[in-house]
Amino acid sequence: MPIEKIVVLEDEKPMRRYLEDALRGQRYSVSSASTLAEARTLLAKDSFDLLLSDMRLPDGQSVELLKELQQRPQKPLIVVMTGYASVESAVECMRSGAFDYLIKPFSLDQLEIVLKKVEEFTQLLKVNQFLSHEEDTLGGCELLGHSPCMEQLRQLIRKVARTE
Repeated sequence: MPIEKIVVLEDEKPMRRYLEDALRGQRYSVSSASTLAEARTLLAKDSFDLLLSDMRLPDGQSVELLKELQQRPQKPLIVVMTGYASVESAVECMRSGAFDYLIKPFSLDQLEIVLKKVEEFTQLLKVNQFLSHEEDTLGGCELLGHSPCMEQLRQLIRKVARTE
């Protein structure tokens, strides 16, 4: 399982407990917060893979936190949850760095679909990082020469490398 640690940022206690229980039932490590300030404290102390955040919170909008987190080199993926959905708020969240947008009330099935998308995306990032790093370490296996034939061979390898 590529994602392990999740923060639930929800001001309504019943919803927060519901999400915590559902996520722990799927063996995720879950921390929770009810305000932006509490979430900032959690995110400063530890690294997390995912942040499930309510849109409207007692001390502000989650978009503020989204923008702050985009400045960090290591940031969790963020899924915004809201009971006040609109196209404008969805676009604003996505532009601010949200991975997905859930409209309340949502079912556990919808949450599982989002979690699966997050895990697949995280896995793709890890594979990409591995392959990028592997290219760097293969520096001693380069083709030698700069003749027109060697350049054609390099171009052919680049084309073929992207296919199965």
